[in-house]
Amino acid sequence: MNDKALIVGMDQKNKEEQSAYIQRIKKLMKVEPTVVSGTIVESVYQVHTSYLEAMVAYSYMSYYTAGSTIFFDDITTSTEESLGYLKEEQLKLLQAIKQGQPTIAKDTLAIIFKNLRERERSLNALKAVCFDVINSVVRTLSELGVPLEESTFNQLVDFVTLDQLEHHLAQLISSTCEVVQERMANDNNRMVQEIIQYIQIHYKDYDLSLESIAEKYHISASYASKLIKEHYGLSFKQYVQDLRMAYVKEQLTMTTKPIKAIVHDVGYKDVANFTRKFKKEVGVTPGQYRKSN
Repeated sequence: MNDKALIVGMDQKNKEEQSAYIQRIKKLMKVEPTVVSGTIVESVYQVHTSYLEAMVAYSYMSYYTAGSTIFFDDITTSTEESLGYLKEEQLKLLQAIKQGQPTIAKDTLAIIFKNLRERERSLNALKAVCFDVINSVVRTLSELGVPLEESTFNQLVDFVTLDQLEHHLAQLISSTCEVVQERMANDNNRMVQEIIQYIQIHYKDYDLSLESIAEKYHISASYASKLIKEHYGLSFKQYVQDLRMAYVKEQLTMTTKPIKAIVHDVGYKDVANFTRKFKKEVGVTPGQYRKSN
């Protein structure tokens, strides 16, 4: 499956106009994709929340026919309908945990418990909702492979007040998000090491680009650029140029190969353009560098 994430700006506020907008986007594609959508947000800083909501809607794809449009705020369940329970907020909470987003998880948990305190329910209905939240969080931990200590589980199920349950859940969710973030950091470290090694092997290739690296490692070009910059301190372009410059310097001083051949070997077709880059970087032309060394 070829999944794509798309962020668009739109003025449409009602569902009909949003659906029509999405249909226009679909027509631009060669296939009829299934589209999932989070809620409209006012600020770019809220985009990640909408993305998490879209991921929740994504988990419902198997219940819809191919080519459907699934809106997060359309998702309802019998639990929500019968108990007045913010089920979609619970789904958002679980997605935040899975992606190691403690702030969103904390805020969503607070909304769930605010709803539990404010809405009138029978004692049995309230217990049902609480245990549903507990079960969903515990199940998510199991899916993530995060161990749950027996004492922690007992604290959850033996709660006396809503405040007590919210406190224990918040602690558990916070520690789980830390584990997820650490795993993601380790995965990023492994990936960036693989990318750096790949660049070191292929830096002389004329067609080496961020886009080709992104395609190889199934990430976006902007994310590949960010990984290299964060972990190596240089942009992709600068890192490749440094490797090429080092190779050219070595060839100029250790061989008698023509400068044009060296430049072509290192992935540049325009010798004059490379000569300008070399002089800007080193202070002299390649020919002058060879003579002085």
